[in-house]
Amino acid sequence: MCSVTDLPCHLDILSKRIPGNAISKEKLVQKHTLLLYYSHFIPQERLENILFEMYFNKGSSVHMKLGLTANSVKSHRYLKYCISCARNDRYQYGLAYWHRVHQLPGVTVCYKHKNQLWESNVLYAQRRNKHEFIPLDTILEDVSFMGGFVENHLSLLIAENS
Repeated sequence: MCSVTDLPCHLDILSKRIPGNAISKEKLVQKHTLLLYYSHFIPQERLENILFEMYFNKGSSVHMKLGLTANSVKSHRYLKYCISCARNDRYQYGLAYWHRVHQLPGVTVCYKHKNQLWESNVLYAQRRNKHEFIPLDTILEDVSFMGGFVENHLSLLIAENS
C-alpha cells in the first residue's frame, strides 16, 4: 500500500489493525483525512462511492472522482507545520504531529496561532518512497529548528516569568 497524505485508502484494514479497535474507519476519514473539506463540493452519491473506495479499495480513482486531478488549485509541494502547534503537541502528547488543516490547499497560516506555516522537506506526494511515513518529530529534531525552537521557548519562558 502506498502512503497518501490527503485521502488515504484501505482504512478498514488500518482501523482493524489498531489495537483495541481504538478508531473506526469512519472516524479515520472524518478526523484524519481531507475528505470532509472536499465533500461539500460533490453530490452525496459520489461521496458515498469515494467513501467505499477509501474504506475498502486501493483508491486509485479518489482524486479523480473529487475533481482534484483537473483542478487548477494545486496542493502544496511539501508538508507544512506550525511551530506553536508542534510545541503544544509535544507538551500535551509527547510528540508533534502533522495537522491536516495545515495541509489544505491555499492555507499558509495557522488558524489557531496566526503564525506563518513552516514548509518541511517532506514531499506532500511521495514519488520515490511511497510506503514511508515520516513523523513530524523526526523533522523537528533538525539542529537548525531545535536551536530556534529552544531559543524561542527560552524567550517565551523568560517573558512569561518577568
